[in-house]
Amino acid sequence: DADEVLEAFGDNLDLIVWPEAATPFVYEMEPQYRLLVGDMVRRAGAPLLFGSPALRRHPDGRPFLLNSAYLLATDGQILGRYDKQHLVPFGEYIPFHNSLLFFLDKLVEGIGDFEAGPGSTLLMFKPHEKSPPLAAAATNPDFHLKFGVVICYEVIFPNLVRQFAANGADFMVTVTNDAWFGPSSAPYQHFGMVVFRAVENHVAFARAANTGISGFIDPYGRVLQQSSIFTQEALRGTIPVSHQQTFYSQYGDLFAYACAILIALLCLTGYFSPTAEPAGGEPAAGLVPTRNGLLERRGRRDRRDALRDAPGHRPDRGAPAHQPRDHRGPRGEGHRRAEAGVLPGARPRARSRRPQRRRDRKSTRLNSSHIPLS
Repeated sequence: DADEVLEAFGDNLDLIVWPEAATPFVYEMEPQYRLLVGDMVRRAGAPLLFGSPALRRHPDGRPFLLNSAYLLATDGQILGRYDKQHLVPFGEYIPFHNSLLFFLDKLVEGIGDFEAGPGSTLLMFKPHEKSPPLAAAATNPDFHLKFGVVICYEVIFPNLVRQFAANGADFMVTVTNDAWFGPSSAPYQHFGMVVFRAVENHVAFARAANTGISGFIDPYGRVLQQSSIFTQEALRGTIPVSHQQTFYSQYGDLFAYACAILIALLCLTGYFSPTAEPAGGEPAAGLVPTRNGLLERRGRRDRRDALRDAPGHRPDRGAPAHQPRDHRGPRGEGHRRAEAGVLPGARPRARSRRPQRRRDRKSTRLNSSHIPLS
């Protein structure tokens, strides 16, 4: 009821904020509803910000919708309108509607045919006289407060909020419809994103959600007031207005881009630069010295060949330089396998004893012929 809302708000208000889906009708196309809303604003004595669709037409006559936020004066006149820029895909529009996903029109009936707004539009209103007055209002009798509006999930885009702050917004307002989240953690996460936007731009926020969470956040990210979800509440609070701009408000993601370029340069330098020899002159694990004095990463077989070519290595005189000495020879040669180029820890091939057993059987048969018979 309008009277209950006005009683909860009280007097001497500067601005009243309603959520995104507070007026589920096209405001400019419904004269009766416009009279009801205008009468409530007149009795409250403060401008009203509320969300409502706006109907527009293309030059060829085709209609389209805008998800808008209206600022209504106490006399019923529209002071300004902001049109949502970042639309929800598959919720407010269909991506690649005219090419790849042309068939979704017949499959999904609940998607509205919305289009994006022109840009970051600031809204203005004249606040009530304060005691003591605002510094700017004391020197300028025609002083107006400027603020920006972000609708629904637009608040998760840092650069979009930054554009409002760079254009001179004194504070920010976000209106949203979080009813489709239900009683989950999503409304709290959505509300938490506002804290980051407030700190990034050092600007205060007022938030109105139809099912919660509504509240006020100061420029330092501190939550001044906060409502619960799925409860009927009317919050009244005071937020600071500030013209101070942060480095991010002025230059955007310049610092992040500089860090990314610096990291890329460091990675390229480390990839193309030669690997230095560790302290003590010992090659690192997996690195072997080459003929030109550099260290290269080799496999097991390459490390064996590199060890053979290393300075100070003495290959066996009786074996070729390109292969280790055969260990199936006389017994004494097996003890010199380290000198023949076999890596320490390598397991030599087991000696076959089958020919020896054949010789033993032959000698046994020969010896049995000399056994005397009794």
